[in-house]
Amino acid sequence: MNWMLLFSDLTARLVGLVGTLATATTIYLAIQAYSDSHPFGFPYAIIALWSLVKTLDFLWPPRHERVVARTQRTWPRLVFLVTTGVWLVLAFASISATANRLGLNPDGTMAGPSVGAALVITGLFVIFFVLGLGYRAARAQMPEAELQAALTSPKALRRAEERHLQAQGAIRRNDLWDALLGVPLAIPLLLGFISMRDGSTVPTAEHAAWVEANMLLIILAIAAVAPVVQIVGVRRAPTTAMHARWSPGFRVLVMMGAGVPLFTGIMWFLGPLHALPYGWHLATTQPVANVTYQVTDIRDGRRSSVCVTLRPDDTPDYEVRSCGFRDSDTAGLRRGDWLEARGELSRFGHTISEFRVIPPENAASAVP
Repeated sequence: MNWMLLFSDLTARLVGLVGTLATATTIYLAIQAYSDSHPFGFPYAIIALWSLVKTLDFLWPPRHERVVARTQRTWPRLVFLVTTGVWLVLAFASISATANRLGLNPDGTMAGPSVGAALVITGLFVIFFVLGLGYRAARAQMPEAELQAALTSPKALRRAEERHLQAQGAIRRNDLWDALLGVPLAIPLLLGFISMRDGSTVPTAEHAAWVEANMLLIILAIAAVAPVVQIVGVRRAPTTAMHARWSPGFRVLVMMGAGVPLFTGIMWFLGPLHALPYGWHLATTQPVANVTYQVTDIRDGRRSSVCVTLRPDDTPDYEVRSCGFRDSDTAGLRRGDWLEARGELSRFGHTISEFRVIPPENAASAVP
C-alpha cells in the first residue's frame, strides 16, 4: 500500500471538510449582509462560490486526482498552491467571523483548540502539497505515458487519458449524431435570439395572450425537452473522460439539476413569444395585411438598427418591441407617432416589411 498517497488523500478530505464548513459560513455571512443592506453582500457571495469550487478540488476524489495530475508542473502547481493558501486564510476567517456573530464562543475558551486545529490542517497541507510529498506519491501511481503528458501540459494529459479510455472502449469519438442531438435545443434559441435582436416579426397581442394563459403548460413542456435529449444521449458511450467517470444516471441528474433550469429560463424568455412567430413566418407564407401601431419608445439598437416599441391600434394595453428597423428608415420618427405597417400577418405575428407615418386622426384609437 502507498501510505504516503493514503495520508495525502486523507489530508485532502480534511481540507475539503474545512472548505465545506467555510462555504456554509460564507453563505451565511452573505445572507446576513444582504439582510443588513451591507455592501459586502455581493463579495461574500462570490467568495462562497469560489469556496465551493476549491472545496470540490479536495473533497471529491475524482476531481482531486485530476487537479493533482494537472498541477504536476511547476507553474500550474504554484498558482494552485497560492490560490489555495489565500482560500484557506479566507476560510478560517469566515468560520471565525460566523462563530463570533452567532456567539458560539462567548468566553473565548474555544480559541486555543480552534487555532490548534487550524495549525494542524495548515501543517498537513504544507507537508503534502507545498513540500510536494503528495505529488510524489501521486506520480508513483500514474502510468508512465500519463505522467509524461501531465508534465508536458494539461491538454496533453487530457489527450493521453482519452486515448487510454478509447483503447479500453470506455469512451468514443464524437460523431454526427452528437451534433444532431443538440439541434432541437439550438434552433428555437437561435430563432428567438435573431427575432429579438434583428428580426422584424413582432408577436401579435393574440399570441402574447395565449402564451400568458398557458404559461405553466409551456414551461413544463420546455423543461421536458432537455432531459429527453440527455436521456437519448446517455444511452450511447460517453465522449469525454469526465463523462466516463459519471454513471448515466448521474449525468442525467446533473442535467436535471443544472441544465434544465438554465435552459428552461432562457427558452421561456426567447422561445414561445419570439421564436415561434419568427420561425412560423420563415417557414410559411401568410397573407399581407396592414396594422396600425403607435410608437411608444425609440432606442438605438446594434449597428445601424433601431429598436421601436409599438402599441397596436386595436390593443392599447399591449406593447411589443421590434429591432428590425433601420436607422435610415426611422429618421424623424418620434414617440407618439402613428404608423401603418404592412407585411405578412398570422395569429402568431406580423412581419413588418414597410411602414408609413399617418396622421393621428386616421388611427381608430387616437385621442383627438
